[in-house]
Amino acid sequence: MVVALLAGTGLAQNVRPDANKMKGSESFRAVFRSVIDKADAATVYVRADLLVERPGGQGRRRSQQVALGTVITPDGDILTTAAEVVGQDNLRVAVGNRTFDPQIV
Repeated sequence: MVVALLAGTGLAQNVRPDANKMKGSESFRAVFRSVIDKADAATVYVRADLLVERPGGQGRRRSQQVALGTVITPDGDILTTAAEVVGQDNLRVAVGNRTFDPQIV
C-alpha cells in the first residue's frame, strides 16, 4: 500500500540527475582519462584505396577507412580483423598524422 501511495504522488518524475555525474560530463570523463589515453595511443586506422563508381561507368580510387587495429607489441605489430583487410588494395595504417605501409602476416 505504501508503494502505491509513493508512485501516485509523482515523486519519481521530479528527480533530476546530477549533470556532473552524467557520461557526457567532463568530471565523469576525467575519472577514465588515463585509460582512454592509453587505448587511444594503441588504436590505429587501417585505410585502403577503394574504387568509387561514378555515373557513366567511370570510377576513381579514394582512400577510405576499412578497419581499426590495436598495437599489441612494442615492435608495432597490429591486430585487426582479417575479413576487413584481405583483398583490399593499397593498405595503409594511420597513427595520428603519420601513415605506414603494413606487412600482412
